Amino acid sequence: MEKLASFMLLFLLFGLATAKEVLDTSGEPLVPGAEYYILPRIFAIGGGLSLAKTRNKSCPVDVIQEISEVENGMPLKITPIPRIGIVTTGILLKVSFTSTPNCTQSSEWMLVKDDSSWLVGIGGPEDHSGSETLTGWFKIEEYEKAYKLMFCPIFTAPICGDIGIYVDEDYNRHLILSDQGPYVVVFRKANETSDE
Repeated sequence: MEKLASFMLLFLLFGLATAKEVLDTSGEPLVPGAEYYILPRIFAIGGGLSLAKTRNKSCPVDVIQEISEVENGMPLKITPIPRIGIVTTGILLKVSFTSTPNCTQSSEWMLVKDDSSWLVGIGGPEDHSGSETLTGWFKIEEYEKAYKLMFCPIFTAPICGDIGIYVDEDYNRHLILSDQGPYVVVFRKANETSDE
């Protein structure tokens, strides 16, 4: 446990030394715990993020992208680890929806194994019966004049993978750990209306 704490401190210090503040669509820094929509950088490529019953038919625990670009999805909050007053690139984060379905205890993001893929879901292992789950943290990095999301497994935090989009046979647009390129995003305040 002491090694993990030392490692986390080094990872945090390195992250802060090379980090830049993450900005929302108004050019303002993201505020930890505030409500944001995570939207695609290109307006015509779907909408914001939401929850759906794609694998667990009794509870919406899968994180998906709305098909329609006019749908903002559900508000999310981003919390740095440890809790500091800014959200920067490279720092480890918790991501969660601001509302939690009644059928699960948590709306915090995690990864869930589905066949050979790791999908982004919410809750805990009990919400994904029969599936392997993976806990860890997320981080935000600059990418193509916008941002990308990455997932860092808890015991290999320096080795992080891109979060991309996978479209299943029912046209659900899952967030997924991907080596096919990242889902490029922007952050918009949940109480702000679109100018588009």
